[in-house]
Amino acid sequence: DIYTMGGAYKGSLAAPVTMPEDIAFAEHQSLIFVTDGSDHTVKVFDLKTWKYLRQFGSKGSGPGQFNFPTGIAYDPLSGNVIGGDMMNRRLQVFDVNGVWVRTITKGGNHPLVRPQGVDVDKAGNIYVVDSLWAGVYIFDSAGNSIDVLGEYGTGRGQLRTPLDVAVIGRFGVFV
Repeated sequence: DIYTMGGAYKGSLAAPVTMPEDIAFAEHQSLIFVTDGSDHTVKVFDLKTWKYLRQFGSKGSGPGQFNFPTGIAYDPLSGNVIGGDMMNRRLQVFDVNGVWVRTITKGGNHPLVRPQGVDVDKAGNIYVVDSLWAGVYIFDSAGNSIDVLGEYGTGRGQLRTPLDVAVIGRFGVFV
């Protein structure tokens, strides 16, 4: 559903999304991307009219297929869409039209196990939360591992089942 900044209901996207997991916007392209866990796809809508345009992905484990898509982010520098593919234990990168570009499966010394929330910083670096490893994995735009933030625990700098990440410019990385 869509609301005004004041909380008034404006309407809904013009196609059913049964199990929305996350949403991303490509403002310059006037697109909305929504991961739908029920049919293992990413649905694409027009940002101005909210009309359904297309979808990409299907259930499976091959390139461009998902087994429960989770987080999603749009990188305005590359024009790519990055989607978490939780049960296939990977991130997938697509162009803005939904054409598969590459897969990312490892962060630091660990394989991705439960990728969830995804975000991209202004330099095009990709941040993904792995809820099982309890860390935030950082990749450059080519998918090379840069760093890992956090570790499992309840103390300072430790995470316990993190689900999402937001990179807010000069303010930092929020988990």
